[in-house]
Amino acid sequence: MRVDRLKGVVETTGARIVHEVAPPASGRAAPMEARTAEAVDLLKARVDATVPGQLETPERQALRTLQLQEGGRKASLSELERTIGSDDLVDLNYLLRGLDAARPVGRITILDGGGRALGDATGFLITPNLLLTNQHVFPDAATAAGSRVDFDCELDRLGFPRPTTTFAFDPGRFFVVDPALDMALVAVRAQPLRGDGRLSDFGWLRLSPEVGKINVGEAITIIQHPNGRTKQVAMRENRLLDITADHLTYESDTAPGSSGAPVFNDSWQVVALHHSGVPRKDAQGRWLLQNGKPATDDDDDADIDWIANEGVRASRIATTALALAPAGALRGELEACCLGRAESPVPATERSMAPMPGGAPISPSAAGPGGSTVLTVPLTITVSLGQTTGSAIAASAGAGAGAVEKVVEPWHDPDYPSRTGYDPRFLGVSVPLPTLRDASAAARMHDGGVVVPYQNFSLVMHRARRLCLFTASNVDGSPTAKEPDPTQSYNRDALGGLGENDFERWFLDPRLPADAQLPDRFFDKDRKAFDKGHLVRREEVCWGADYAQVRRANGDTYHVTNCTPQVAGFNRSNRRGVWGLLENLIEAQGRVERYSLFAGPLLAADDPVFVGVDDDGQTQVKVPRAYWKVVIARGQTGLEAFGFLLEQDLTQVAFEFDVDPVWRARMVPLKALQDRIGLIRFPRAVMRADKGV
Repeated sequence: MRVDRLKGVVETTGARIVHEVAPPASGRAAPMEARTAEAVDLLKARVDATVPGQLETPERQALRTLQLQEGGRKASLSELERTIGSDDLVDLNYLLRGLDAARPVGRITILDGGGRALGDATGFLITPNLLLTNQHVFPDAATAAGSRVDFDCELDRLGFPRPTTTFAFDPGRFFVVDPALDMALVAVRAQPLRGDGRLSDFGWLRLSPEVGKINVGEAITIIQHPNGRTKQVAMRENRLLDITADHLTYESDTAPGSSGAPVFNDSWQVVALHHSGVPRKDAQGRWLLQNGKPATDDDDDADIDWIANEGVRASRIATTALALAPAGALRGELEACCLGRAESPVPATERSMAPMPGGAPISPSAAGPGGSTVLTVPLTITVSLGQTTGSAIAASAGAGAGAVEKVVEPWHDPDYPSRTGYDPRFLGVSVPLPTLRDASAAARMHDGGVVVPYQNFSLVMHRARRLCLFTASNVDGSPTAKEPDPTQSYNRDALGGLGENDFERWFLDPRLPADAQLPDRFFDKDRKAFDKGHLVRREEVCWGADYAQVRRANGDTYHVTNCTPQVAGFNRSNRRGVWGLLENLIEAQGRVERYSLFAGPLLAADDPVFVGVDDDGQTQVKVPRAYWKVVIARGQTGLEAFGFLLEQDLTQVAFEFDVDPVWRARMVPLKALQDRIGLIRFPRAVMRADKGV
């Protein structure tokens, strides 16, 4: 979230809270925006000088002890000792209760009307059908209706992502907000959009209207989805600093996306709804970055110097929600859960914590036919990777023993309006883009267009398949275009800012809906199964009038829109992969220095389904069996076009690099290729120039 948007949230909610809440009798500081760095430092110093319980009255300490027995639980000696600061040890059942508490916590993806992801947040079920988050996450019913929540977005015991279940919201059935408390309570649809879980599987957390669940100086724990990542737990160096009428102030590690997370005491009772941080400010009241400079509206809130965090008290939310809830079955459900009259949810520890069927997510099996290595993926097909002598991970480890590998996002230019894309007049004659037979299959950008322009190439995405329909690129192989500034370096590492042993993290295109793109995580988690296969080869489009254009083109090829699942034995020329060898042939054997390329996957209805992992957990992706490419160039007699169709199951064949007998055998007439693709039409000029007839 950018600072300008976050300031609006903090200032709007903060100003109203400060205005409506009378200063507590204890003289504690007012909420959020009224707090200064000096005030927070005084709170921390006060807590440092005492132990939990010493800052509270005997009556409140007695109430705290009584709350330990909520729900008929037996308070252990260590729980009692932690409330008065004499012992920091926890019982083993602390971990088991933590698993129970984590189950109802979900990751919220905030979507606009076009399905584009605007951000992430956290929320948690407080009844079997109602989820609580912040009002600044769901300012209105329309935002809630278009968003979704993922449960079980977490890692299992072996460190692999668990299968995720996604649900939609139903604000028409129940939607209650209170801007003063920054709370939103919304119904969740029972039928999942994706996944095998049931809403009842995830349980709920009691939001008690009673006070006394935590005292100043005690530890707090937050279960959250920071930055939209898998479920995280902030349980170290966390202390409650202050209690006001509506808020708790605490030290804790949170991040963008943590908004709406439950804040727990050491007995895993919900004590607050996390909603904001307290920023460090200068004498002029300006928010400060971690480097000490004033923040601007263009800075991200992750760079702000947060001095504390703040949550809305659970007791205030419970009483307010019950007062605002309309009469009906869900209001009755809310009352029963808040007042402790509802049946307790099924503990998470009673569910199976076993790995996904089939064992570890990806593991090599015995050698397949012809000496190929076969990787068996749970709940998936088996994919032959062609002849290899080791795992893909070992092959990608880089030179030098002990080299440190990092995942690095290549440099790219976020100024997307500057892209002009494929040039149909690049060859001096008109070579227009292919046209779509069914335009409804294409993913649309936020401006309604379907052709996505980049530096020196364009593409169109298939929305349902989340793969590219086709790419169109212009290639200039002349030395002056490939290296326009001789003082600069043009190798991959220099253009992308990558190190020798770095893996490349590809990125989404913000102009397209996120759910129409197959994210980098799918390829990263299933690295043993598929390469990140460029449709537009980096070397093909890395040219321009200056260094900036070359660098921009390099970065543009790392958008996931340009990425397709190709097995290594098909993609890599160093493994005799036919796709890579064809790319080498086109670059080395081209008769002219300028040419254009059309390329794409053959998206067939019966393509095999691969079950992998993406940002939402488990996902099913139909993997193309074949890919096609069309080369368009100016020959001695005019325009010439050459079409190729390459199937992935040809990777076990050891090819000689002999253009005539080998590549001619893989050429197909463009009319036949067009019919096989089915979803596009090639331009007439290209069809007339076909050399594969």
